[in-house]
Amino acid sequence: MSTTRRAFLQGMTATASTIAFSACSQEQGRNPTGLSETALAVEPVINPASLEKPNLTVGFVPVNDCAPFAIAWEKGFFRKYGLNVTLSREASWANSRDGIIFGRLDASPVVSGAVTNARIGAEGARQFPLCAAMTIHRHGNAITFNRKLWEAGISPLSIYRGDLDAFGRDLRQYWQTASIDDRVWATVLSSSIYEY
Repeated sequence: MSTTRRAFLQGMTATASTIAFSACSQEQGRNPTGLSETALAVEPVINPASLEKPNLTVGFVPVNDCAPFAIAWEKGFFRKYGLNVTLSREASWANSRDGIIFGRLDASPVVSGAVTNARIGAEGARQFPLCAAMTIHRHGNAITFNRKLWEAGISPLSIYRGDLDAFGRDLRQYWQTASIDDRVWATVLSSSIYEY
């Protein structure tokens, strides 16, 4: 039986996602006694007493963005550097942002626009001087089309071989001739990068 590249990648993606999400779904409030054997076997290279704040609460929304934190927790990377990290599962990006603003969380990944929104007090965020200390990923965003667009001849960009003018022309033609009910354009969050 031969495995195709696509099947292999799908299997590996499913496996990695399962590991990351299962780690992200661990109960809140776990302390070093709840660490995995792998994490407990890690010897700290930094004395926690030498750190300004060794006990941290890090929020996460259980999506792919939590993978670096989940893996670091499970593998003992936090422990290695003298940190006692509690992962806090958050219900939404807004909860993550507000957890930082109101001091419930020490750190948390948030959508990129949330930092700007907090600084200017937009979209329901309390005005607060947040800053982005690091970028966890560079987004893997995509524009997803429905079957009607496919049947109307709108193809993936790869079919256009980089010709954005042809793609734009076909999409514009569809948009101008489609019924009002078929003209739906949506984003998940208005402060996310795909909005821009």
